Amino acid sequence: MNKTFPKSFMFGGAIAANQAEGAFDVDGKGLSTADIQPYLPNVPKTELHFNNMDSKTFEDYVNGDYYYPKRNGVHFYARYKEYIDSLANMDFQTLRLSIAWTRIFPNGDEAEPNEKGLQFYRDLFTYMHEKGIEPIITINHYELPLNLVTKYGGWANHELIDLFVKYSKVLLDNFHEQVKYWIVINQINLIHFEAFASLGILEDKVANYTQTKFQAVHHQFVASAEVTEYAHKIDSNLQMGVMLADSHTEPNTPSPEDVLLSYKRDRMQYFFGDVPILGEYPQYALNFFADEGIKLDIRPGELEVIKANTSDFLCISYYYSSVVDATKDTMDPGTTTSNKYIKANEWAGASTRADCTYACLSTGIVIVCQ
Repeated sequence: MNKTFPKSFMFGGAIAANQAEGAFDVDGKGLSTADIQPYLPNVPKTELHFNNMDSKTFEDYVNGDYYYPKRNGVHFYARYKEYIDSLANMDFQTLRLSIAWTRIFPNGDEAEPNEKGLQFYRDLFTYMHEKGIEPIITINHYELPLNLVTKYGGWANHELIDLFVKYSKVLLDNFHEQVKYWIVINQINLIHFEAFASLGILEDKVANYTQTKFQAVHHQFVASAEVTEYAHKIDSNLQMGVMLADSHTEPNTPSPEDVLLSYKRDRMQYFFGDVPILGEYPQYALNFFADEGIKLDIRPGELEVIKANTSDFLCISYYYSSVVDATKDTMDPGTTTSNKYIKANEWAGASTRADCTYACLSTGIVIVCQ
């Protein structure tokens, strides 16, 4: 048994632009979905209303008198050198970061990018390399430009494919010599828990919310494939990844009903990785859509683009596992059952575990843990 890490194993950590940078209105940055997430300390998690957002709550969060912690972060935008120095002193070999879409295109649909935003990341990546830290960059990490929510309706709109690809091409054109590893979209599978942050859809603006979310993810699949195609044209050595949050479930009992529900729930989470990695919609997903009455608008040539431009690696964030009981839980990942054998902590709620691990998995290229 090999008891040592391979030479390709890189220890590191991860942050997101919206968690760390702050400076939400500095150097031309526009407002994103992250910038309107308020701090509501006395509101139960189930009533925060930042996932399945409606128009009324959206307007309240945009115009309300709240404290918005992600507008400040940890002031990484101004202090990144001292943070990178600290990581280098801890012998970090890699750091996963994201780029704020609204630093590059403040409204998401400008004709030209914001040069000050590009220069910030150019300087950041240069400094990371000076300190021996390899950047792994997420292109879209829960900060959709607000203009793309109000003007376009978020990722439900087919036009976002072109807008996102344009944004991504700017990043690849500017940074492909500094960044080898790219994650296109953060945790693309969390449409039941981070629907607004990821997709920018207002629930009351669409007729069938569930179908619209899967349609929006289809648009993200197409956009990711087009970005991957462009990246490989620039440099065939660039590694383009897909990222999932592990939502693994366990059956509450050995009953066939519990085991089957657990299996189906897990499978529909694997779906979000199967499409970009295997390059096609699996039959089990098509069966699920048929059972749920979900009909996707898939345009000519889109499946061929997905098939021809598969992801190079898979990233996983593991937070917790869940237990399901077929007598009361459903295919909705938000329905779970408490595990009576394990005490859950406050963060995990009814989940069985609350370990948090981040890993990038590829063919021996890189593994990153936070």
